[in-house]
Amino acid sequence: MRYPTLSNDGFAQLVRRRFADGVDVMAEAKWLGNGDDIDLTPIDDVAADVVRRVAVEAGGAPGRHPDDVEGEIAGPLHRVLHRLPTRVLDDPGFWRFLSLGDLWAFVRWRERSTFDGGEPSKYLKYVDGKNPAECVLMRTYLRGAIAEEAGDHALAAVIPQATDLWRSHILRVRTASAPEVAKALLRSQRDDRMPTPVLREFAKRLNRTWTNVVLHTYDDEEADRLIQELREA
Repeated sequence: MRYPTLSNDGFAQLVRRRFADGVDVMAEAKWLGNGDDIDLTPIDDVAADVVRRVAVEAGGAPGRHPDDVEGEIAGPLHRVLHRLPTRVLDDPGFWRFLSLGDLWAFVRWRERSTFDGGEPSKYLKYVDGKNPAECVLMRTYLRGAIAEEAGDHALAAVIPQATDLWRSHILRVRTASAPEVAKALLRSQRDDRMPTPVLREFAKRLNRTWTNVVLHTYDDEEADRLIQELREA
């Protein structure tokens, strides 16, 4: 399978040109691999729906919190991308291509204050797939993947305004690799939300648990019990 990718060389300049809609992203892409070209149609279909949502949220009246929209998009994005070969999903250049392509409107809207600041050192991390917890599309995809592994895509959006929970306490730490624990945490936070300071102290206790326990092996009941015990500690 051949797929499009964007090199890191000259990428910062390419992003600046994208601000002015002066880039034919497909023409800038390099195609890697062998065989048939990847079918981008399902991705284009999701992108069209996402762009419509963003247009509504950005259109005048105060919209919903951007994290809530990211959570809703996570499931559809994961569904169309998870079928791709691992080598494609592991290529930061593929995420660069997606970020500057039809999903650019969402990426820029999601982190609009940083992009509007115009400082490459601050906004490039949101379009470069080298950092899964920061790249907007990659972290959205992973959010959907974690929710799916936990048994329900809806978990990606079940908690409103959950940026800190997802980015700091799931995606950036080992909890992302333990679906049952992630699911238990999400359900617990949904039912009885810890304020940010309490959540951060809880997260420290959870992260320390990995020192002595292999949390990947926990089943649903064990994970629920662990989360409750750590909340009460």
